[in-house]
Amino acid sequence: MDRVKILKRFDTPLRFSVSALNKDARLYISLVDSLADDVLFHVEFDKEAGEISVKERYAGVWSKPQKHEFVFKGPSIKGALSLEGEAFVLNLKDFRLEFPCKTLRQPIVWSIYSDFRYITLGDDETVTQALSRRWRFFPEFRLRTGVGPRLRALGESENLKPGLSALYLWDGNEAAFSQVIEKINAKVDELLVVVHNSTLFRHSFFVGLQSTYFNLRTTIVETTVKSDGSLRKLKGALFMNKVLSDVRHRNVVLLDSGTDADCLASLVTVKRLRSRTDDFLLFDEAQPDQLQAFSMGKQTHFVETARKLCLSPEDLAGRHSIFAPAIAPGASLEWDIGETRVPAFPVTLHDRQRAIRIPRRGKLAILVVSCKRNRHKQQAIRDTWARDARLANIDLCFIEGHPEQSEALLVEDRLILPVPDTYEYLSHKIWHGVSAALRLLDADHYLKLDDDCVLNVQKLLEFSYEDFDYVGSDVNLGGRTAFDWHSPAVFNKQLAGLIFEIDPEQTWFDGQGGYFLSRKAVGIMAATPLLQYQHMLEDYATGRLMGANGLDALSINSKFLSIREIYIKDDRDYENAIISDVSSVERTFEIYETVSKLNQQTIEAKGRWRFEFPEENPK
Repeated sequence: MDRVKILKRFDTPLRFSVSALNKDARLYISLVDSLADDVLFHVEFDKEAGEISVKERYAGVWSKPQKHEFVFKGPSIKGALSLEGEAFVLNLKDFRLEFPCKTLRQPIVWSIYSDFRYITLGDDETVTQALSRRWRFFPEFRLRTGVGPRLRALGESENLKPGLSALYLWDGNEAAFSQVIEKINAKVDELLVVVHNSTLFRHSFFVGLQSTYFNLRTTIVETTVKSDGSLRKLKGALFMNKVLSDVRHRNVVLLDSGTDADCLASLVTVKRLRSRTDDFLLFDEAQPDQLQAFSMGKQTHFVETARKLCLSPEDLAGRHSIFAPAIAPGASLEWDIGETRVPAFPVTLHDRQRAIRIPRRGKLAILVVSCKRNRHKQQAIRDTWARDARLANIDLCFIEGHPEQSEALLVEDRLILPVPDTYEYLSHKIWHGVSAALRLLDADHYLKLDDDCVLNVQKLLEFSYEDFDYVGSDVNLGGRTAFDWHSPAVFNKQLAGLIFEIDPEQTWFDGQGGYFLSRKAVGIMAATPLLQYQHMLEDYATGRLMGANGLDALSINSKFLSIREIYIKDDRDYENAIISDVSSVERTFEIYETVSKLNQQTIEAKGRWRFEFPEENPK
């Protein structure tokens, strides 16, 4: 993509980072007055000559370039642009340049164009730091397998069914087990009794229970055959991994005779243990290192550390932690699982120059606004970029309205809301959707999207959405006071003739390009009465509410870029875009294939990177 655009009220320094991957490129940054569509200030970098030249344009005439010596160190340039008085100020490392501006107007909105291959406007993060967040998609992790390909826990998790498997370590206490299964049977999808000592196992007892409880299974995991043909007691990590190979459902909870059945039944409902699709660890909230439940993934296997069982560092790297009251006293858990700690920096990236510690990220959920008649679009998303979201441990659900519902209901990946399923109720969908998501998905950030788009998940990972409470890929900066965008879409045609006037000073992020809301922002929306929030334009309603609470839509970080299909000239235009709108289901598959190829080229270009998964935080 030859140019990157950012709109900003230029009242604070604008940090940037550029990477000159193409040595022959003419490298420049131009500041453009978006309202007048005129170049005001131009900076050109000449690496061969070792200089920077700057010039301005006034009344359509360029000034004479001013040239300054500059030593280029490496392929990246980091700096900041600011406006001080009536002068532009360019700050680079060991370099400061002030340049008078004759065309200054306050306040002003800026666009910035550049032909750098990789440019970030809004922060000065380097390309390496940004790309490192894609680590889940690099071959070092994606194709990594465990120590035994025949153990489902070590590479065949894709075959697991949704649901909850309860693992019960058998101790021979038939009376205690009978009480537990009576209370929890309806709350789990399977109850797998693990027998480690067959002398305690009475087959007829379990046959009698299976005639009543159809989801009860047993497995004897007791011995292994040594190389000389003799038998030995199966124990340690091999025992636990063999147990996991018998699991049929994706989520696992550990039980024994000390389990509080009432607490477990409540926990399954509150924490959605049967329906969760993310990679999670459930800990005892009183003892945060005591593992209670977990999901099964491609990397899931146990290792032995200090004679205790622990999940492997590779498996811990990408998980989310959730907490709840313990379902069993810690002393009663006989699974021999040691303390489990999720490191703050679970992945270390080594490139040819240095090591970068990649911090753990907050949980992200994507809310795709849809409707019942667009379920064909939902399926196209499931078959394309939703798969990447799953690999990145991002929750995704489609929002639909069903007015007969009395409350929000999450059914697989559909969030069914108690609102009409029509255009004029979009703001109601957003309000009910984020309120329900806050309760059901419990994410740190939420990305609102429409169902006619393709999301480049790998590019999304480069963006530090954690730094924002409210940010979008395109911003409406006021000025226009009346809108009739709704006219062709509303179900109630009497609304089509209404013109909605808005506050000309109000800014908001465009809904078509998507926007992020933090837990704080979602909490604000959920606490605001619906009739106070609602508007025919849902994105305006969100911007108005956020602005009223000090979260104004003023600037864009160029890592979060959307692109409209009508502006596409060739496939490389998708290279820097996170969100691309689509005109048909067929285009969803075509664009996804294009961005997948571009992503693969990026990964291949960084083929010498090496990842490590440390067992604990570096000191």
